[in-house]
Amino acid sequence: MAGKHTTVRLKVNGMSCSRCEQRIEKAVRALNGVSQVSASASLSESTVYYDAELVTQEMIFGAIRSAGYQIREN
Repeated sequence: MAGKHTTVRLKVNGMSCSRCEQRIEKAVRALNGVSQVSASASLSESTVYYDAELVTQEMIFGAIRSAGYQIREN
């Protein structure tokens, strides 16, 4: 049975090219429970669709930080 589907849009510092986008997408997609992720260097943001019963926002933040980027407070 499907869990609680959630979407979060995050402002991300440090993205400057398509390689940055790919690095973030790969890191976040590796989390169990993430169904889709897209990163945009031009918008400096990433949108993540995930199952909140399997993954937390803190886990997503950690994956982005581990990839070498910082979450910007809104």
